[in-house]
Amino acid sequence: MSSFQRPPSTASASRTRAARLATIAATRGCDPAAVAIAWVQAKGVLPVLGARTAAHLEATLAELSLAPDELAVLDGASDRGYPYALLDEVRASYGLPRRDVL
Repeated sequence: MSSFQRPPSTASASRTRAARLATIAATRGCDPAAVAIAWVQAKGVLPVLGARTAAHLEATLAELSLAPDELAVLDGASDRGYPYALLDEVRASYGLPRRDVL
């Protein structure tokens, strides 16, 4: 049984991340979702996408590479809170290494 306690919601941190995504998206002239997808892809994560229309899917899948300074801005607004702390604990219980994905 895990001793992990889920931390309280961090609405302020979520707003900060959303604002940074929106700023980068506005600078690049794209949707914040595209920036978020590019960010997690840069971390080696394959996001699960849902789209209602072909046009939305094309816009979401449009190749977008973030510059190192943009990645740093987004990484600076992200912490490894829940669920990553829980996943790290589970990995450790199986003798697996911690994964630094996000």
